[in-house]
Formats: sequence, C-alpha cells, structure tokens
Amino acid sequence: MRTDLEQLRAVLDAIPGYVSWISSDLVYLGVNEGLARANNMSPSEFLGKEIGFVGGASSGFTKLIKDFFASKAEHVSSVMPVKFALSGEDAWYSFSLSKYDSGSKAVVVGIDVTELKKAQAIIEEQRLQIASSSKMSALGEMAASVTHELSSPLTVISGFADYLKFVLSKPTFDQREILDLIEKIITAANHASVTIDGFRRFSRDGSRDPFEMTPVRQIIDNALILCREKFKIRQIDLRSINLDSDLRVPCQATQIVQVLLNLFNNAIDAVEEFCEEDQRWVGIELVDRGAAIEIRVRDSGPGIPPAVRSQIMQPFYTTKPAGKGTGIGLTISRRIMEAHQGTLTLDSGQETCFIVMIPKTRSH
Repeated sequence: MRTDLEQLRAVLDAIPGYVSWISSDLVYLGVNEGLARANNMSPSEFLGKEIGFVGGASSGFTKLIKDFFASKAEHVSSVMPVKFALSGEDAWYSFSLSKYDSGSKAVVVGIDVTELKKAQAIIEEQRLQIASSSKMSALGEMAASVTHELSSPLTVISGFADYLKFVLSKPTFDQREILDLIEKIITAANHASVTIDGFRRFSRDGSRDPFEMTPVRQIIDNALILCREKFKIRQIDLRSINLDSDLRVPCQATQIVQVLLNLFNNAIDAVEEFCEEDQRWVGIELVDRGAAIEIRVRDSGPGIPPAVRSQIMQPFYTTKPAGKGTGIGLTISRRIMEAHQGTLTLDSGQETCFIVMIPKTRSH
C-alpha cells in the first residue's frame, strides 16, 4: 500500500502543473511539489491551512473553489489569473476541479497558460493590425470616389455663392430669388456633409462600439455613400431590391458597413474586369427571414469557379492581380459577422452572390 502511495505521489509531483486536495471547508489536505515550490514552501507546510494563507491567492480562485463546492457539479474548468508568492506576478492558469468522497473533497489541477495567453494577445493585436490595414486599403480605394462625390456639391456651392454675390451687388433684387439660392447652397452643403460623415465613421475603429438597434436601410445607405460614385465612374448599374424596409438589427453599424463595402468593391472589380459595359451591374437585396435578415450582394460577373469557392474565405487568398488585393477582406468580414452571431456565406448558384445574415435578436 505504501508503495502505491509513493508511486502516486511521484506521478503527481511529475505533473507539469499544480495539484492540490482541498476539503469543502477550504482547507488544504495536500499539494504536489510543483505548487509548494511556486510558493517557496514544502508540501507539508500546506496541510491544514486554508486556501489563500500564503497571502497571494486570488480572490477569484477562492470564489471558484467556494462556488464549486456549493454547486451540484462534479467537474468544473476555468481560466483565471493567480498570483504566487515566489514570483509576485500574476500568471494565467487553467484550473480543472473534480469532487470525490461524496463531494466533500476536491482535486484541483492548475496548468500555467500564461505564455498561451500572451500568444493569444499577440495574435489578437496582429489581427487588429491586419484589419486596420484592410480598412486603410479600402479607404485608399474610396479616396478617388469620395473626391468625386464631394466635387459636385462643392462646385454647386461655389457657383451659387458667386451668383448670390452678383445678385446682392445689384441696386435691387428679388428676395425670393435670394432665398432660393440659399436653399440650394444648404442642400449642396448637406450632401457634402453626409459624404464626409460617412467617410469619417468608416475610418474610425468600430470594433468596440456597443451593439445598437439600427435600421438596415441606414447601414446600406452609409455603405453606398462611400462607393456610389465608384459605380458611376466605372459605369456599373446599381440595382436595389426590397430596400424600402423598416427592419432593424442589433449591430455595430460601422462594422457591418465595412463588410458591405468590401463586398461592393469586390463586385465592382469583378464586373469591370469581366463584363462588357452594357452588361455591368451589381444588385443589393434585403430579405426578411423571420428571426434574421439577409443582405444579398450579387453581380453580373462570370461567377466564382468551384475550385476557388472552397478557398475564397481563407486568409491572404485572392484572385486579384498582385498589388491590387490584400486577400484578407473576406476573412475579416466573416469574423465581423461571427462576432454579430451572424454569417457571411457564398451562395451556391452560378452567379456570384454573397449573403450577409444578421439575427434580429442577440443572445448573451
């Protein structure tokens, strides 16, 4: 029997983590060498002591143990930061708890996952940098379009302002004509303001915005503001279907605009490259699916070959010429939709049709 216990002790001490036995009154019944060394103590010094006696235990860890004994669960897993006396620094641990002896005692195994958490943080930072790079690329593509979009109202404002100056310089003038000129200037200024606001909203980081109930038509309009001129310049017909709707969804509107803008830009590029001028069109359709809405973006291009369909959502995969596509637009768009508990999918038909699905309610 003693040999068996010695073998068990040797196995527990060899585990690359921290193992402890704890009673329901939160007293240590035993620990392995790893946990003792982390606190610069011997295993025997833990016996009969309450958890947290070393002064560095996390209150979250204590709560985890208390809640576990108070629950009916036999097994629980959790990841949290814990401070140990030896280093004096917080480290992230993955804990696994299992009850025994009719639930009066528990074995707690802790594995250091600090490096994993650091790696995840680095990956997340790089993902945000890539997402920012993708957005900056889209902003670059939109720059010419927005310039054209602003040139019309600015020309109108300048022209009417000059004419207004001329009218006012006359000895007598018609007040109604003055008011009419002022109204036209205000209308043109408002148009320019809407374009600038749309560009400004898109350029900021919307990933931390709260989820708010937003009209779907407003989201689509905000995306079109940023690329409508691009459709005109490249002589592509923009077809809208069922957009006159008051449907609303919980979302981060700027993020959804980014998804739609990416789809619009992809469709424009495909149509311009493969279609004759009189056959260029991009369609936008809004579909009510009851519990969710769908925004469908399709185009008159030749479609996406089956071999490409299976890879189209993969990071850095692109069918565009070198220097024109980043290969991350669809990947980022899909992640945005996953964060919205929705999906971004490619329809199985012959035409290229991407479907943005957003649920009408958001689960927590």
